[in-house]
Amino acid sequence: MGVIDALLACHRISPDQVMVGHDCQDLLDRLNEEGQSEIVKSVYASCLSFYNISAKEIRRRLFVKEDFLSN
Repeated sequence: MGVIDALLACHRISPDQVMVGHDCQDLLDRLNEEGQSEIVKSVYASCLSFYNISAKEIRRRLFVKEDFLSN
């Protein structure tokens, strides 16, 4: 049994699948409609980066056992 490395690309979702709040999603949808897709991509990428850092820090700080993260 291997350990799931949340930072590996094969274990992550694509940036456009990152869950954001309802109001944020409304704003991102509106920006997309206005042709501001680069801003939308940047927001999703920033959120995904935050989630990746959070997963790494949770494992480091909470001493999460390997079997919790195993396949």
